[in-house]
Amino acid sequence: MNKNIDRPPAGTALPCLALSRTQCATAIGVSPRKIDELIAGRTGNGFPVVYLGRKPVIPVDLLNAWLTQQAKSHKR
Repeated sequence: MNKNIDRPPAGTALPCLALSRTQCATAIGVSPRKIDELIAGRTGNGFPVVYLGRKPVIPVDLLNAWLTQQAKSHKR
């Protein structure tokens, strides 16, 4: 049996599918506390979060869609 069947070829980067709360905060330039507020829903704006056990992760594709929607709804 080939033990490397699930591994990508050497030198191939795996796509980033989800971010931790700190990675998300760094990526969009806010504090981790702000991400916690968004995850908790205190702002009520449908921030995308998925739980892996107790750990919240933010799917990159849903984050991009959410940011686009936020930008459209806040145009002046």
